Amino acid sequence: MRGTVPVWTPDGKRLVFLHSGAGTLYLADADRPADSPVRLTDPSYNKLAQSWTSSGDQLVYEDWNADSGIDLVVLQIKDKRVTRLGRTS
Repeated sequence: MRGTVPVWTPDGKRLVFLHSGAGTLYLADADRPADSPVRLTDPSYNKLAQSWTSSGDQLVYEDWNADSGIDLVVLQIKDKRVTRLGRTS
């Protein structure tokens, strides 16, 4: 598993990481990190995971776009539904 900037779920069982070079966030099981990580986001812009909710069912991340700036985003892990909270810059 090649990746950078891991962010662990509150229970320590899973982690999200940024795939190096792709700008895409993936979710991996801590017990089997190399076994088929699940892609969470598309590779259209660079993402940076920031934090999990305390329940571990939502991930907050930054979505970097050279044209429009940085969006703060909440991702529902179960259904990959995205809520944009707004621009940070």
